[in-house]
Amino acid sequence: MPRSNLCKPCTDPRETEVKALIAAGLARQNMDRQHLSQKTRIAKSTLNERLRKPREMRLGELWDILDVLKTDAADKVKIV
Repeated sequence: MPRSNLCKPCTDPRETEVKALIAAGLARQNMDRQHLSQKTRIAKSTLNERLRKPREMRLGELWDILDVLKTDAADKVKIV
């Protein structure tokens, strides 16, 4: 029987790009999620949920995270 792609989950490449951008920023700043949540004033549980499901992240939260991580403008353009 031929294989189908019906069972594979559909992932949005933009979500993957947001996750990678934040993970790279955390590594570059040598910061963990606990410190990121303190600096952005987002509860740790909320931050973890937003990083797990970036589609549900609010724009203000994303801006705060990117400001703390000091991301480049070129990287910000990639996720738009």
